[in-house]
Amino acid sequence: MKVKDLFKNKKYKELILKAKQYFQEDDLKESVKYFEEAFKIKALLADYIMYGYILIDLFEYNKAEILFNNMLEKVDLPEVNFALANIYERANRQILALEKYEKVVDKSPDFEPAHFSLAYIYDDISEENKEDLDGENSLKAIKHYEVAIKLNDKNFWSFLNLGSIYERHNMNEKALDYFLKAYEIDNNKS
Repeated sequence: MKVKDLFKNKKYKELILKAKQYFQEDDLKESVKYFEEAFKIKALLADYIMYGYILIDLFEYNKAEILFNNMLEKVDLPEVNFALANIYERANRQILALEKYEKVVDKSPDFEPAHFSLAYIYDDISEENKEDLDGENSLKAIKHYEVAIKLNDKNFWSFLNLGSIYERHNMNEKALDYFLKAYEIDNNKS
């Protein structure tokens, strides 16, 4: 490796370290500046993904969408599709979000955050449409919350939200079981 390349690698690492430090300090705009400066040298995928999520947190959805779509052209990873789905969900583009989350679980059935997100959106649609428990969206929400729980039985929100679905449909005993499990998880965190 040439001395010039070593210098570039060192400079890149320094800039990324600064970007992550500002991120930890919750100074997202400053973090973005350092990421962008580092990317003039090179771009590692993990750093690029983190940068994209910071753009999402800054509500720069268009910029983040372009970034993640460009990544998808190079590498079709579940994390990249999940990020795009997250952008669409936050921007109230639910159909696109559902398509991307479904693509993630099709390719990576054990990707728990995608199951949780699918369940959350289906639950939201079900509630808006005042569906019965056997309504299509309610059933999909239940299915994905149950998968999310199988994959991560420590997610407070999966249990709480599933309990809420059952409570909304007057299945109070079942709802109570899920609420108690959510309480147990939350209580153990303290």
